[in-house]
Amino acid sequence: MGEGEGRIILEEGALDSFGNLLRGMIAFWRASGGTWPRRVSLVGFGFKRARFLGLHCRVLGLGVCGGRGVGVGERDERRRWKGKGRGSGKGDENGQGVKKGVEAFFRGVDPRFMDPDALEFDAVRCQETRRGEREYGYGEWERDLWGVGERLRRKRDRRDAWGEGKGKGNVGENGDAAAGRGTRAGERQAGRALFENDEERIRSGVRTRWLEAERGMAREEVLEEGVQMPWER
Repeated sequence: MGEGEGRIILEEGALDSFGNLLRGMIAFWRASGGTWPRRVSLVGFGFKRARFLGLHCRVLGLGVCGGRGVGVGERDERRRWKGKGRGSGKGDENGQGVKKGVEAFFRGVDPRFMDPDALEFDAVRCQETRRGEREYGYGEWERDLWGVGERLRRKRDRRDAWGEGKGKGNVGENGDAAAGRGTRAGERQAGRALFENDEERIRSGVRTRWLEAERGMAREEVLEEGVQMPWER
């Protein structure tokens, strides 16, 4: 993209931390005309560092190149992923990845109530926040790395104020009902889709599958597990 052109891209479909990263990369690819990013800078709370770098980035095959901010489970995730992560190369002494494909950096700043040097520091609240991340953030994603289990699916459903996953079927430009798959440009897909239509999906080279609506959970498109993604090349 040209200087100053398209420098800010709005992505409104993400409903969790994994979606923030994945959908952000897809939004970049779409806006740039088919180019995957080579560097991703993640900005967030420092206590979420381990979740992003140790879980999400590794699953997506991104090369973890470090960052600032110490997160919950940092030591554990370094031991776990040392030399094992997809896109991580051999890993260095800190368990961080060697440059390959997309480089991921993390810039984390914790709330002031978690900063021991700040006047607003609250030891109890800080401890509760870290425990909450360990149990309900990092912990849940560690048990369900791809976010396809019922617990994380229902979390996304609760956050989906627009009800994107509740559609009954696709509606084409002429108003006729369409099947659940095989959508073309101009058709609205039933469920929370990662791509706008099949043409875009194929062009991206990203392998996906659909989690069908069941037990009150919405239909949504997710990544195919364990396959190489185009941004890893």
